[in-house]
Amino acid sequence: MMKYIKPTDILPRVQIVNYFQVKNLDSWGPRIIPDWELILIVAGQFAYETEDETIHIGSGHVLAIPPGRL
Repeated sequence: MMKYIKPTDILPRVQIVNYFQVKNLDSWGPRIIPDWELILIVAGQFAYETEDETIHIGSGHVLAIPPGRL
């Protein structure tokens, strides 16, 4: 279930930074990352699919994926 948090609720330490320009209907994965993954949507819409749900978020929002999630 998607949970909303405020930036003041966390204090992340960034270990790796990447930038992907994803074209419409592109996807990457599946993969499992051992750390929290923060995805900032710069423009457009993004969908994150799990076995249980699909989360849709738009530009200006950050998706936080917990460690070990596919």
